[in-house]
Amino acid sequence: MKKIYRSVFYSLSLLSILTLYIDCSGNLNSIVPTGGAASIGSPVSGPSLSPSPYPSPSVLCQNPSQSKNLANITPALIFGRDLTINNPSTVSSSFSSTFISGSAVKIYGQYEITYCLPVGSQSFSGILMYNPGTPSDQTAASNSIRVRYYVDGNQVLDATTDPYTPPQNFVAPMNGGNQLKIVADQPFTGGYIYIVNGTFSSENLPSSQNYIFDPTTQVGYAGPPLAGNTRQNMFYVFYPGETVPLSVYFSQPNVTQASLTIQLTPEYGAGANPNTNSSPTYSQPFNLTLTKNSGGNSQGTAKWVVPSWQGPAQLSILENVTLAGQSTIVYSKTHRVAIAPQTSLSDIKGSTFAVHLSSDGTLHPADDFTYLWGASLARMALRWPFVQATGQAAFDFSRADEIIKSLNNQGLQILGILNGSISGETDPAWTAALQGSSYYGAWQNYVAQAATHYNGQVKYWDLYNEINQLYYDTWIPNQSFPTGDSNADIKILQGGLSTLRSLNTNSFIVCCSTGTTSPLQYYERLLNAGGILNSVDYVSNHPYQSYAPEDLDGVFDYMGLNNALIKSFLTPTQKLWNTEANWIVGYTAPPHLAGFSEHDESEYLVRVNLRSYASGIPYFTHMPVYHYNAFPTTTNDLRYIQEDVLSSYAYMTSLFTGTSNQNLLVPDGNSQEIFGVSASRDSDGKIVGALWGSASGGTVSLNGVQGVLFFDLYGNSITVGNPISVGTSPIYFIANSGSSPQVTVVASANQPSWTNLGKIPWPVSDQTAVITPAAVSGTVAPDTNGTIHVLTGTQAAFSSEIATIAFSPMLTGQCYIATVELSVIQGSIGLKASDSSGNALFQIPISYNSDGGLHHFAQVRFIGTTGNAKIVITSYNAVPQTTEFYIFNAPTSTKISPCP
Repeated sequence: MKKIYRSVFYSLSLLSILTLYIDCSGNLNSIVPTGGAASIGSPVSGPSLSPSPYPSPSVLCQNPSQSKNLANITPALIFGRDLTINNPSTVSSSFSSTFISGSAVKIYGQYEITYCLPVGSQSFSGILMYNPGTPSDQTAASNSIRVRYYVDGNQVLDATTDPYTPPQNFVAPMNGGNQLKIVADQPFTGGYIYIVNGTFSSENLPSSQNYIFDPTTQVGYAGPPLAGNTRQNMFYVFYPGETVPLSVYFSQPNVTQASLTIQLTPEYGAGANPNTNSSPTYSQPFNLTLTKNSGGNSQGTAKWVVPSWQGPAQLSILENVTLAGQSTIVYSKTHRVAIAPQTSLSDIKGSTFAVHLSSDGTLHPADDFTYLWGASLARMALRWPFVQATGQAAFDFSRADEIIKSLNNQGLQILGILNGSISGETDPAWTAALQGSSYYGAWQNYVAQAATHYNGQVKYWDLYNEINQLYYDTWIPNQSFPTGDSNADIKILQGGLSTLRSLNTNSFIVCCSTGTTSPLQYYERLLNAGGILNSVDYVSNHPYQSYAPEDLDGVFDYMGLNNALIKSFLTPTQKLWNTEANWIVGYTAPPHLAGFSEHDESEYLVRVNLRSYASGIPYFTHMPVYHYNAFPTTTNDLRYIQEDVLSSYAYMTSLFTGTSNQNLLVPDGNSQEIFGVSASRDSDGKIVGALWGSASGGTVSLNGVQGVLFFDLYGNSITVGNPISVGTSPIYFIANSGSSPQVTVVASANQPSWTNLGKIPWPVSDQTAVITPAAVSGTVAPDTNGTIHVLTGTQAAFSSEIATIAFSPMLTGQCYIATVELSVIQGSIGLKASDSSGNALFQIPISYNSDGGLHHFAQVRFIGTTGNAKIVITSYNAVPQTTEFYIFNAPTSTKISPCP
């Protein structure tokens, strides 16, 4: 991950597992128990929670609880994943709202609370309520909480609630069990639920779930059944043509008729009519009969058939009843949803589509629904501090077991990270007492235990996540290397590699998943240090980009960086894997330009995956479900499910999975900026493909195809002209078996309109720099255009200004591209655009590339402000290092253009 991304990209701000273990008689085990009752809103002081092995059920409940009131029972175990919550469970003796009162237990999302049952418990009843107040920084509708109840490991009740769902009265069977575990899952942390008047009974009451309403109000509610589909209730994902059962309620029992309208409004894409590219609205009315239910309300049912349309949409639900002779709206709600094709991972063989949804080393709702994306590979983090929380002799794989079991059950092949985490790759606390070889020995022992435990379950092992970030940023000195160890990273990788090889498992080794801090420099370090790169099965990288995959991000576009890695560092038998990358939504400064949207991300991810697929390079799309708190300075905290991204990605995988003979229809790196891929579908021989441009304005002719049909980004049928107009949103096609598609570019995509800044006197402000204005030596070809050779002293600080030029006034809000011809020989530089006051508008790092010092046209894009702008070359070394580079100064070397 890019340096700026670290510790902030993930959607879940989680630092560690929290476990509190107390036996049911109230005896303390290792840590102090929660205190007594307190009013909701003023929680008691909670214990200091820390990671510890998960106790077995037989240890937990040797002594049954004496009270039948849940609020009076001390939890036997509190397990959580959010350190921002000091008090994961608090109780109240006098909870009250407008129409509900009693004792209550408060449980946060992403927590599990286990209670020892009173002897002879046959049923458990109570009221489930979502938290009354929703944090201002979250989109409430996207933060549903799924609550599951387990008795001795067996699920007995499942319910989903959100801020708009009425309280739920429930009865769950206990069957004379020993312990009850209540699991609250949600996409984002911060939400919580109450269980009000939770009571255990020796009576065998029938299971039930009912919504309850304030009897003094006249309100309605319509939604999926209480025990509904979590895919629909939490992720708002529907399949085209599927039937969705709905329950409709009114708070008074004497209303017998209601009307319901379900309206679906697509956000983008084509309609069902293949002769139009418009986005129609689909509306379905229902006239319902309501009857009194056991909760004393009126209730009816309906069945909504999802339209045969695909993509992100707004789903509106409107309920009307007749009150005092007038039709009255009693419920109205709009949800953002995705309609995407259903995929069967059991049918997938050899697909290179891959996702990375699992982040912090514990099971989350998104992990259970990884299959929605249609990828066949999933990356997950195995966290050393969780597995060996208490010491070298204790291994606890229970939490990783949950993730791996879930992914395997979905039919996914797993890439397991041996040490990866959400907040930077960390060691168990006890390793602080180890020095040198003792530390490396403990690491190798952990690797051996993990690989042995998951032999046959994890097919690929990622040795370490972004070890170059630690090497360049924070590793030296480290808690286990107080005097510093300049080869700590090499020893870690060599130890893990040799351990995995010695075990003779059937797994493959992937290394070294570098972040974007000087990856080419770091791989040269690994190539020269003990042959690490040549000893692994797959070489991996994290090619995060600031711009579109076809645009230069410094000196490389996406495929340019791949080709540089393959040419310089891979053996003929090795393959490149891009094990983590994506674009970040919701930030209005670097690493993305202002205005970058989820729809941009949706198009980018499809395009980068199609190019990867055609080249046989897996691209692990990182955290595509949602982006939360991506950057601490942003005010746009995007806690919502990315329905646009899911819709487009799922159609892409459904179309190209199970294909072979993939190829590029247009040569990569073409000057027309038009792109295309095709492949042969194994099941019926049909040809599938996609066409797009890096910008709008391009047209192509598609020849050699018979019976061809065209589809939009989400899989809706469309008509196209001849020639075909292509833009940034890919157009898919399916042609008959035997077709041989050929693409001719009729018109290029819109190109930059360059203004050459001519030969420029680059003033160099770094006083340590040695400047040779015209002498060009070594492997850089000489010229007579006043090439500047810059050799600095030891540079470590980021953004230390070296050279600057100014150019013409900017237009506020206009996107610009600035290009400089240069070659970096040592170290790293930054290419920055700034305003006349020196405020950075955007900066791109450019590192030494082992390509023999070739010329590169490096680009930086930025949004203009008032006044003049400057192009600045800065130091961008992460560690103290000499910087050497050439600035070429031909008339066309430095230029600027509005973005096309």
